[in-house]
Amino acid sequence: MVHINKKKKEVSSETKNETFTSISTTQEQNNNIVSSSYDNNDEVRSTTATEIFDSIQNDNTSCDNQTITTQSFATNNRQSTKKSLNLGMWNWEAHTWNSSPKQFIAKIKSKGINQIYLQLEIENKTIKYIDQLNQLLDIAYKNRIKIIAIEGSPDMVIDSGLKNAIERNKIIKQFCSMRKNKPSLAGIQYDIEPYILDEYNQDANHIWKLWINAIKMLSQSWGDKIEVVIPFWLLYIDNGEQTVKSIKSYTSKYIIMAYRTNYTQIYNISAEWLTWGDKNEQKIIIALENGLIEDEVDKFNISSGDNEVDTYSSHLSTRTANNEISFMGDEKRLFETVRLLENDLTQWRSFDGIALHGLAL
Repeated sequence: MVHINKKKKEVSSETKNETFTSISTTQEQNNNIVSSSYDNNDEVRSTTATEIFDSIQNDNTSCDNQTITTQSFATNNRQSTKKSLNLGMWNWEAHTWNSSPKQFIAKIKSKGINQIYLQLEIENKTIKYIDQLNQLLDIAYKNRIKIIAIEGSPDMVIDSGLKNAIERNKIIKQFCSMRKNKPSLAGIQYDIEPYILDEYNQDANHIWKLWINAIKMLSQSWGDKIEVVIPFWLLYIDNGEQTVKSIKSYTSKYIIMAYRTNYTQIYNISAEWLTWGDKNEQKIIIALENGLIEDEVDKFNISSGDNEVDTYSSHLSTRTANNEISFMGDEKRLFETVRLLENDLTQWRSFDGIALHGLAL
């Protein structure tokens, strides 16, 4: 199961050189991209996605060792038109921008980023660094960069955590109302990751129901749809697709943590979600990890049974190497992958961008 640290522990890792080959034969450059990540109240917290997907090697949903065929799911005579790529990134620490918003935006722009998922520090029911934040929003607007607030903590599905989350939601909403005639936040995003809770092992279905309720309550508090971060394996667990569908009314974009570094795996994960997005008319953003992280050890159950009886047949544990999950700071390789995804994923109508976590500033 995924674990949370206050900060990602820095570890040394060598990333092997790899030649990238685009899977798609199409040369469309019609792209959109965005990003997402994690926060706990006023402290920065980093997470990685649960690795259930890779352990089910023989399941039909597994992305490993598949033969890839590229076909267009968009059949409405789309034209091959060039659009700037909406490339997003998460930013969790105020010190990266509060001393010089102008310099921060310059660094962001140099990386091709045009969407920032920004954690706001809130203390005593007040957003900190308010003057610098106002300046940041103005400069970002002039540079055609959108800023979206990012919030999230597993305990947001529990009463006390949800109450605190709604309070923060209202504070951020109030800030937006004060900038009604000025450039403001472009929305709010939630990365709750309830499967990190200890209670998840006892009753996963119940925890996902609480998650659905939290998304609903936060959307209603915001007064609009919200962006939601989702682990890529959610489609493959019991009741997973129904869980994903249950938040459609409250969700503007699904940000899928496709935290892998093998291009074929990333592509297949993306294809599953984008096909679902086309079918359900939902926007999908594909997220990649670049932070320095440790290996992950995941424990989970694979269930068997019918609609009336749900029994657990297997308890599995698997270790996934850090360089299979994260690009581990290798931005050259990361952005090579982004360029391939930009080319290969535009065949889906639902593709709405790429989000990057762990970029160095």
